[in-house]
Amino acid sequence: EEFKYGGRRNWVQVLANSFPATTAVCTYFALFGQTEYCIDYRRNLWASFLAVFVLSYYACCNGDTWSSELGVLATSPPRLITTFRKVPPGTNGGVTVTGTLASVGG
Repeated sequence: EEFKYGGRRNWVQVLANSFPATTAVCTYFALFGQTEYCIDYRRNLWASFLAVFVLSYYACCNGDTWSSELGVLATSPPRLITTFRKVPPGTNGGVTVTGTLASVGG
């Protein structure tokens, strides 16, 4: 699969990436309306689960974005996550220390 610079997401990718969190938010509002609950699994199991799910989902998305956007600044070539062989920048599965640290920060 060839990497192309300046590639844009299409509506299918946006829908697929936002669907899990959107479903969780809609479920929360269907079950609890606009009531706000603290995250407390003993008192509000499902409200807490759905809130943490959405927060975690977007935290992962943020980390992925940071690793992609800041990983390109790495001075060393990326390595394939499965074999650690050096690969060209933009290769699927290619990681750098810079990108990995950015992901943790995100």
